[in-house]
Amino acid sequence: MGKKIILGMLLLNAVSVILSAVFFTFALAGAPGGEILSEIAYILPLTLLIIIINSAVCLLLSKRLTQKIFKTINKIDFDFNGDAEIYEELSPFMKTINEQKKQIREQLSALRDKNDTIDAIIKNMRAGILLLDKNQVVLTANKGVVKFLDNVENSRSLVGKNILSVVREVNFHSCIRKALAGEQCNLTSHYGKTEVETFFSPVKSGEIIEGLVIFFLDVTEKNSAEKMRREFSANVSHELKTPLTAILGMSEMLDEGMVKQEDIVNFIGVIRSEASRLLRLIEDIIKLSELDEGITGSSFEEFDVGVVAKETAQRLASLADEKNVTIITEGGGIIKGNKILIEEMLYNLTDNGIKYNKTGGEVKVTVNVTQKSTEFMVSDTGIGIEKEHLSRIFERFYRADKSRSKKTGGTGLGLSIVKHIAEYHGGSVDIKSELGVGTDVAVRI
Repeated sequence: MGKKIILGMLLLNAVSVILSAVFFTFALAGAPGGEILSEIAYILPLTLLIIIINSAVCLLLSKRLTQKIFKTINKIDFDFNGDAEIYEELSPFMKTINEQKKQIREQLSALRDKNDTIDAIIKNMRAGILLLDKNQVVLTANKGVVKFLDNVENSRSLVGKNILSVVREVNFHSCIRKALAGEQCNLTSHYGKTEVETFFSPVKSGEIIEGLVIFFLDVTEKNSAEKMRREFSANVSHELKTPLTAILGMSEMLDEGMVKQEDIVNFIGVIRSEASRLLRLIEDIIKLSELDEGITGSSFEEFDVGVVAKETAQRLASLADEKNVTIITEGGGIIKGNKILIEEMLYNLTDNGIKYNKTGGEVKVTVNVTQKSTEFMVSDTGIGIEKEHLSRIFERFYRADKSRSKKTGGTGLGLSIVKHIAEYHGGSVDIKSELGVGTDVAVRI
């Protein structure tokens, strides 16, 4: 279309020139020399009229052409369409625009996907995240923040608020100021019973600080576990030192000949007893370490748990006879689990039921297997446990009656091992006890 209009304009100019030449030729043909100027003066207005008409027509045509070209350009959309075929000269331009729009569309799509991924990660993190601008206004907050901040119902209510109106802790705002000044800052604080480690990091664009990120991390379990490890190490040292001191002291007395002949047998008996206690203690520590690391030495298998309960009762029959305690086993069924650990669990519970029982007492082991779960109930008619000790009875080395526990040769790790075995099988342990009446321990897996 553009080429046709241009050709028409050129043709019109050519026609104008030809007409002017024809007029001049006819007008001047045969005219005397003196009349040439008068003839030119006669023809000139007509020539000027033709030029003016030609210029006007060219102006209108060019204006129309310009309007059509810009109309087509203004109608360009994301998809290259057939309108560009009207003007072949615009085809390269429109193709370039189309390619650039495709690239922009792809980049926008990639940015949206990346943004959605980041949003999904932030929203589902257990840790709390706050993003503030340089004016300390909350730009982003995930749902993990709610449990760390007081009087905050949901994360959406934080967006757009100044952090000063949300948190009023002096140390918290001191760390914010440090972060906005370009420094890293860490803060340990408490929100209720939760111990929180808070990290403040500046967000920079080049050398300019645009805001900061606040990261809340719940370290309650971590610090509790660290505390338990320290206590465990201290208790292990103490528990190992006690029998070793007794063994070393008595063996030195025997070696120096400081023991009467009639007392040698008693000394040897104490040494043997302390050595046995030391060995049991080491075995229990190793067992707990294996359970903590998930190392059990055997895999899950199907077996009759009732048979395991009866075999455990037989292994402890001599101890029960010595204490004049009756062992009763009931129930059973096929389950899938770690047989060695289940045997260890039943042995510890039955052994405790015998050791802390009364003369003529009873220990009853009941196994109830259903399609959904298995319950082990070990009940005794023993001395019982005071209520104040029940919440801590499964802690390592914790003894409700320290003097009695040491007399019976207990290591203080038996119930802790039971709890770990139950948790290893995805179960739990409950204990009920009444002083002077007895104790019931229920394990559900």
